[in-house]
Amino acid sequence: MDNWQRRVSYQPSQRELALRNNYRQKIIDQYGTPKSNPSFWQTIDPTFHLSDITTPIQLHTGGNDEEVPVDFSVSLRDKLKKAGKVVEYYNYPSGDHNISSPDFELAMQRSIDFFDKYLK
Repeated sequence: MDNWQRRVSYQPSQRELALRNNYRQKIIDQYGTPKSNPSFWQTIDPTFHLSDITTPIQLHTGGNDEEVPVDFSVSLRDKLKKAGKVVEYYNYPSGDHNISSPDFELAMQRSIDFFDKYLK
């Protein structure tokens, strides 16, 4: 709830910020904070349910992704490994969220290889 800070220059309007804060506060008022009610927050935390994953996972990240911080994928990779899951992780330092050229073809080939290895 407090860790995602976008690197884009976009600044929401004061009205939008107020709406976001109001929504966040309503959730906190209803369910408490992650510290005061961890069981609720764990139920909506996708990384809390990694034990339910039964198939290999492949993650690709672009080092210049302005939508999803690379740290999110690194953290997910590490949690998957700790949970004993099969995970492949690739980072393309010059890539953006869409892992565009010159890394796109490599990412697609790695995806094909992954599917051939685990799903054929």
